[in-house]
Amino acid sequence: MGWAPNDKYLWDTWFAHDRDGVLHAFFLQADKAACNFIPFNRHDMAEVGHAVLTADAWKYIDGKPCLAARAGSWDNISIWTGSVIYDRQSDSFYMFYTSRDGNSDKKWTPRGEFVPQQIGVATSRDLITWERIDAVLPNCSAAMGLDGVNWRDPYVIEYGGKYICLLSAHANPKDGISENAGGAIVFFESESLTDWSQANQKILALSPEFYQLEVPQLYRHVEDEGVRFFLLFCAQAADCTADRKSNYPEDCATGTYYFASELYPHDSSVFPSFDETPRLLAPDIYAGKIIDIDGTPSLIGFDYQGGETDFIGGISEATPVTFSEKRLETLKR
Repeated sequence: MGWAPNDKYLWDTWFAHDRDGVLHAFFLQADKAACNFIPFNRHDMAEVGHAVLTADAWKYIDGKPCLAARAGSWDNISIWTGSVIYDRQSDSFYMFYTSRDGNSDKKWTPRGEFVPQQIGVATSRDLITWERIDAVLPNCSAAMGLDGVNWRDPYVIEYGGKYICLLSAHANPKDGISENAGGAIVFFESESLTDWSQANQKILALSPEFYQLEVPQLYRHVEDEGVRFFLLFCAQAADCTADRKSNYPEDCATGTYYFASELYPHDSSVFPSFDETPRLLAPDIYAGKIIDIDGTPSLIGFDYQGGETDFIGGISEATPVTFSEKRLETLKR
């Protein structure tokens, strides 16, 4: 059921089930002609597209994008990756998304000067029509030792009676963290989907081995003895430090990676921690997410085999994932 429209670049994808259990995919897309058929140009022209899984095939919901950049607002340079969560209390869906303000001053990072990223929120009753609301997550905090630029890819879930948001961030260089490392995943905790002003903020993962930990997902796997969590992220081969390439040469590719937690009791409400080195799950599949399809945990992302030069993209085939203690495997590994 892999798929890509012929006239658009399609990449980072996130998913939601509607009230009838139908799987919806939301993804970043950009018109190829508008990008002058140069794949790299897609990043500043991205908008959110939409498809529905029907009879093992994706049906493209064509027409206007779900979300696109807005002139005169903070989200005026394209839309980047997000996630969708259903709120039972309001019987509505919430989409958290990334964007940038072209009027903001650029800030320094080890890879150049960039406009800071921010997180916005939109709601929908039917997963088709979306309306932005004023709720915007707090900006990147310098007090956390972060670079003030990388603040993207929100992944929001409900856990332990609260709402959890994971974000991709990057730490400032410091002792033990070189300019070529410092990829981070930030953990937000809030009582409300619309009020994150008092959200408890922590760094969930800070890597001395990767420059960035993009598009995170937290997957909960129930085992006979308890519950284990897998924290997925993606990175490019160039994001791996020299030490990682030396220590784990077979686990340094562009693709989807994961951290594995210890085993927790079935009734535990403790949020997991991740201390061991990440492993590579699926080379060439970027922004991979584990989605339950007909009861089978499967990995779906986009095809990055061509890199930026010969970009392929699209929604990849769903590949079943197997679990063995702290290991994840796909048929492609």
